[in-house]
Amino acid sequence: MNNADQFLQVIPRTLHSLAIGERIGTEEVFESDKYEALAEFTALAHLSLETRYGIDEPEWMAELLSRIRCTTVESVELKYWMIAAKTIDQMIGEAQLGAIDAVLSREPFTNLGYLNIFFSFTAHGYEEEQKILDALSEHVAKSTAGCSARGVHVAITLGTEFSNQP
Repeated sequence: MNNADQFLQVIPRTLHSLAIGERIGTEEVFESDKYEALAEFTALAHLSLETRYGIDEPEWMAELLSRIRCTTVESVELKYWMIAAKTIDQMIGEAQLGAIDAVLSREPFTNLGYLNIFFSFTAHGYEEEQKILDALSEHVAKSTAGCSARGVHVAITLGTEFSNQP
């Protein structure tokens, strides 16, 4: 049994909301995280997953979602915090939204109504913020086409920190 499953084993299977944040530790530990215990949860309605670039990478999010078996999930929130110095193109490329959309676009996510995607980043002014928002909006629309086609409301939320540094 791995770290994630050890944690999930002590949580009641009838839990309605679950938030899982970034994983901190060694790479070897995370390679074994399979989130198998999530298959036993029967009443999940809301999931929130959070990753911080530079501390953790988002590949685990699709893996975790693929373990869900209950059909009660109504909303999923994905939070991406840009801690490391990555460009917006790198962050978009590594967000794994296409893989996540593939998981959320099929059973058991038949009751999914909302997918909120939160991005936190640093911008050097309002023009750059708008440029980043436009790039994110375009990528999210393309990458979550399966969810959108099923009528899932997909929203983008931004957390912007402004910097005077060039």
